[in-house]
Amino acid sequence: MRDGGRKFSKAGRLACAGEALLLDRLGAVLFTIAAFCLTFVLNQGSRWDWLEEPMIVHLLLVGVVSLLLFIAFQLCATGSDTILDLAIFRNNGFAFGFIASFAAGFALFGSAYLIPSFAISVLGMTPTEAGMLLLPSTLMFISALLLTTFLVRRGKLPPIITVPFGILGFIVAMWMLSGSNGESGFSDLMPAILLRCLALGFLFLSITLITLIDLEGPQIAYGVGLFNVGRQTGGLFGVAVMQTLLDHQTALNKGVIATYIVPGRMAVTERLALLTNSLTSHGMELSVAAKAAVQILTREVTAQASIIAFDTAFLILSLFFIAAAPVLITLKIIIGRALGSGSETPNHAGRGIGIGAQAYADDQLGDVDVSEIVIRPTASPH
Repeated sequence: MRDGGRKFSKAGRLACAGEALLLDRLGAVLFTIAAFCLTFVLNQGSRWDWLEEPMIVHLLLVGVVSLLLFIAFQLCATGSDTILDLAIFRNNGFAFGFIASFAAGFALFGSAYLIPSFAISVLGMTPTEAGMLLLPSTLMFISALLLTTFLVRRGKLPPIITVPFGILGFIVAMWMLSGSNGESGFSDLMPAILLRCLALGFLFLSITLITLIDLEGPQIAYGVGLFNVGRQTGGLFGVAVMQTLLDHQTALNKGVIATYIVPGRMAVTERLALLTNSLTSHGMELSVAAKAAVQILTREVTAQASIIAFDTAFLILSLFFIAAAPVLITLKIIIGRALGSGSETPNHAGRGIGIGAQAYADDQLGDVDVSEIVIRPTASPH
């Protein structure tokens, strides 16, 4: 009987410790609402002309308010009743890496959206061909990861040593792609695409190591999750900006080119005559051929406007990193001075599921051998 009471006591204390592991329901709901609303806005905002659509405005407001409430709750709550441990931002390496992951995600997903879109909409490739265009670059990405790992582990070099190579390589790759045109093919695009993936391999692994290398214990889980959130959020912004830029630039370029396509202009007359003669030589009636020639010329203008828009987008991605590099360096210095040399995150900050639950479990269970607790299935009422 005494032995049974001892087992019951141990089981009861384990159940109390398990209560600390319950998910922060309010935090989870607020974060889910914010993530859903803001993701929808960033994905569909360009399609609905952003703030011109009331639905986008309403979702944006709901998402921002939910996000602010989530952050406020995480900051104000104590103990083990929060879903996120914001004390991790006291680590200067993680704080800088989180910001850098946003910029890297912007570049990664922004360029990953532009390249296949250019191949399909301008060069007329099929989705399969566009995928094959990107496939060889994965080998360069893997090679960069392996080389960075070798330099850091065997060469004992700091992870940040490869970041400048990644930034410079990405800038050059986007600059090379900004000279593409409607006649570009695999051989023209492949060098820039390979260089892009090589640069991203250098960049992402180093940023990941810088962000997570000083974290310990349960903080690693928080760090990995927040790092991915920063990268994915940057990617959403990157795709949204590139979509909006392409739409606006295509319309602008088409309007500018159209000002030169006027009746009576020698080049326009000659081009229409050439197209009309080509169509009539294939058996088309003259009146129908003349209308078709105008339509073909309109499509050519639209295609040229799209090419210029894509070249502008590639160039802006290149300029983005040129501008982001000094900003990130400045932020690194500011964060280092603000947080001091204490790069270690407190392991008993008293927040979050991982830290709070562990502290609570240690306090409740003491030196109990959990392996001695026997868990028996509950009999079914039926």
